Amino acid sequence: MKVNIDGGAAGSPGDLTGEGVFRDHFGVFRVCFAVSHRWGFAFEVELASAFYAIKLAHDMGWTNLWLESDSTYVVHFFMSGEPDVPWSLMAIWHRVRMLKSVMNLVVHIYMEGNAVADRLTREKVHIFEWWSVPPSFLIPFLQKDMYLDFYHFSSH
Repeated sequence: MKVNIDGGAAGSPGDLTGEGVFRDHFGVFRVCFAVSHRWGFAFEVELASAFYAIKLAHDMGWTNLWLESDSTYVVHFFMSGEPDVPWSLMAIWHRVRMLKSVMNLVVHIYMEGNAVADRLTREKVHIFEWWSVPPSFLIPFLQKDMYLDFYHFSSH
C-alpha cells in the first residue's frame, strides 16, 4: 500500500490541515483522510499526517506501507534512530512507534508526485474527514496521477 501525505498551514504558526491518500500497488484509490489541527507549525502537521497514515494503515491491516512525503523533515524523522519528537506530538508518537515496529515501513520523498494529497490541503475539514470513495474534487487529480506515477512495488 502506498500513501501520499501532505500538510498545510495558514500562517506559521497557524491553522493546520493534514491529509493522506492511500492507493494500492496498481495505483487504485483505496481511502483518503484529512485532519484539522487548531494551531501550530507546518512541520508538526506534516509529521502528524504521517502518524495518522501509519495508524490508519495498521487499523486496515496493511502491514507493508510505502509512505511518500514532500517534507524532508518527515523523511529524516523516520530515518533517524532516535528522533526528536515535538512535545505536541509526543502522545501519538508513542502509539505510532509501537505500530511501526510491526510494519514494513518505507519512507520516501517524492515532491512532484504529491499533487493528489496537496489538493486535499485546500479543503476545509472539521476535525477529521474520511473518504472510502474518491471525493469528486479529487477525481481529476487521481486520473492524471495514474499516468504519472509508477506502481512498481509488489503487493506481497
